[in-house]
Amino acid sequence: MLGAMYFQMGAFNLVLSLIVFSKVFADRNQFRDCRLFSQLLIAVIAVNLLDTAGWMLDGKLTGSLSLITNLVDGLNLMVSAAVCWCWVQYVQYLAYDDAGVPGKKNLLSTAFFLITAAAMFVAIPTRLFYYIDANGLYCRSTGYAFVVISNLVQLCYSIVLCFVVRRRVKDVSKRRELFMIGLIILLPIAGTMLQAVVYGYSMIWTAMTIVILIVFIHIQNKRREREAVEQHKQLQLALQQAQYASKAKTDFLSNMSHDIRTPMNAIIGFTAIATSHMDEKEVLQDSLAKIMTSSNHLLNLINDVLDMSRIESGKMHLQSAPCHLPAVMHELVDMVQSQIMANQLELFVDTFHVRDEQILTDSMKLNQIFLNLIGNAIKFNKPGGVVSIRIEQKPSTSPDIGSYVFTVKDTGCGISPEDAAHIFEPFERGVQDNEKDSVEGTGLGLAIVKNIVDMMGGTISVSSELGKGSEFRVGLSFGLPTKEQTENQNEKLCGLRALVVDDDYDTCDSVTTMLTEIGMNAEWTLTGKEAVLKAKKASELMRGYAAYIIDWLMPDMNGIEVARRIRHVIGAETPIFILTAYDYSDLEKEAREAGVTAFCRKPMFMSELRQTLYDSMRPVSEEPKPEATDISFRGKRILLTEDHPLNREIAVRLLTDKGAQVEEAEDGQIAVEKFKLSRLGYYDLILMDIRMPNLNGYEAADAIRALNRADAQTVPIIAMTANAFDEDKKMALAHGMNAHLSKPIEPQKLFGTLARSFQKKEASSPRPKGGTL
Repeated sequence: MLGAMYFQMGAFNLVLSLIVFSKVFADRNQFRDCRLFSQLLIAVIAVNLLDTAGWMLDGKLTGSLSLITNLVDGLNLMVSAAVCWCWVQYVQYLAYDDAGVPGKKNLLSTAFFLITAAAMFVAIPTRLFYYIDANGLYCRSTGYAFVVISNLVQLCYSIVLCFVVRRRVKDVSKRRELFMIGLIILLPIAGTMLQAVVYGYSMIWTAMTIVILIVFIHIQNKRREREAVEQHKQLQLALQQAQYASKAKTDFLSNMSHDIRTPMNAIIGFTAIATSHMDEKEVLQDSLAKIMTSSNHLLNLINDVLDMSRIESGKMHLQSAPCHLPAVMHELVDMVQSQIMANQLELFVDTFHVRDEQILTDSMKLNQIFLNLIGNAIKFNKPGGVVSIRIEQKPSTSPDIGSYVFTVKDTGCGISPEDAAHIFEPFERGVQDNEKDSVEGTGLGLAIVKNIVDMMGGTISVSSELGKGSEFRVGLSFGLPTKEQTENQNEKLCGLRALVVDDDYDTCDSVTTMLTEIGMNAEWTLTGKEAVLKAKKASELMRGYAAYIIDWLMPDMNGIEVARRIRHVIGAETPIFILTAYDYSDLEKEAREAGVTAFCRKPMFMSELRQTLYDSMRPVSEEPKPEATDISFRGKRILLTEDHPLNREIAVRLLTDKGAQVEEAEDGQIAVEKFKLSRLGYYDLILMDIRMPNLNGYEAADAIRALNRADAQTVPIIAMTANAFDEDKKMALAHGMNAHLSKPIEPQKLFGTLARSFQKKEASSPRPKGGTL
């Protein structure tokens, strides 16, 4: 009767434990407390299984077969030790969370488990004598003694653990929680000790099952609390991001309002001044120049916004093509020279170990990166400051890839660490609040740069200190086309001596390194006076230099004066080159009179240096170079299709100044009718706006190309529109247009496009629909 009751209780405990286990086990990979609690439940389930099996066998097996029952009971005792060990691990986790349990405590836990298991194992042989000892006295006096000892060890360790954990945990609520759970779990362990007096595991493990249910409910509640806390954190983060985005948007609109109104105010103001001083040429020219400057600034703002829009919509694409790095850098220096001089800054441009100058990249995007970085270096600098540009080629793992590092450094106001962390985010300008009103810009430039660099697969970083300036480093890798052959030039220059004169050590180092790689024996000096002394000494020793490369601006003596003194020493044969990053057109006459052979532009690249030296040492043709003729469209008739009167007026004036005859059409429908009614070959070219009433530019182009006349297929049609995206250019070509010009129209670009279109028309036979840019 008692055995049946114990069996039913054991089965009931087993079912309850399995239900809880199924709930907790599902989350074992997501939550560590579930994994540890699952281990605890496995041990409890094993106890219940063994206990139930023991009561099923008890009384049914006699003689030597009762040994099986005793072995089951012994295993039951060992598993109870595993329960204690799993409990210890669980309590330690609750105390230390995911930070991990200290190693010593893990060792102590494992040691006590092994001691307990050993005690249980020793208790098993004592059960073998149960069927010999009819009264069970030996078993009760020895086997259960081991049980009591082992459980006493578990009980003492668990109590000590609970109190130690309670003292070390700082969170008061967690201390109470651990202490209460510890007391609840310890009750079954303490109860196990009573089995020596009150025989029967099932009563004890029923209490254990109830405890498991209590702990399970606790786990579920704690998880809900954790999820609520995590959800609260996510909501807080989302709120902060939304507030940051809202503030950024507000700042952007405020900045845009300020930055748009500033050039607009200048345009309106100087237009009024020019209108009222039409008879004063100097005032008129000054006003028009400032109107042009303000217009370009306004256009740059609009381009920044459009570029950011294209980036965010994924419509910005790279167009890789062969590119000559020296040409890109020289064009860049030309573009920023006027700003450098206007802000009274000093410009240093150097190259280091640049061996591969022909690269495959999107040159316009590369230019955009540098213009933004150099523009910021100028904008945030002060008069007398320095802007340094450095191009360095790094070793590459592939012969077909060139790795480059571009550095732009300034001595301006610098960026605080807080601003530097967000400097590449949209609308961030990296300036102090009290300086924001005095600095123009939308805060989109560096965000655009970062996105372009990412698209190119490169890296960009900034190091800065308030009041000391900033340094931006861009790392990019480019494909390399087939290398040019330069052995013949190198052979002619090999072994010759050269002297480099520059007050900047980096420039001396860079140029000297290039000369050495060419095969020359190069020396350098930092002052003009020492250069003159070296030239005298070399001349006296009959070991003169084959070439002199002298910087233009030096503190002790400028380059032209150094060249004049050296030329007086060495005679007229040896070439002397002036090295400069500035426009030298005003200095050329004085330099020639001083004996300067040629000018070398910074940044100096190896191919340019080699070619300059090579050319200076061979006979130079005396034939004058033909001058470029001015573009003229005399005799050309152009159909201008534009709905905006002011735009028509500007285009008509520009074209008629070049000799073209211009006829106007206010929309696409009128343009189609004019072309349809004209005689064959009457119009030499059509300029077509896109957004127009009645018939837009695309529809008008389709209608003209569809006409059944020969010149409908051959007349060049050029889109002239404010739609400036790549998709707009492709759309224009898809509708049979030959080229695309984006507004505002740049006169030189307009004239160049028209000239190329006329040349293609004259050189080719009737072409099919569509074209290429």
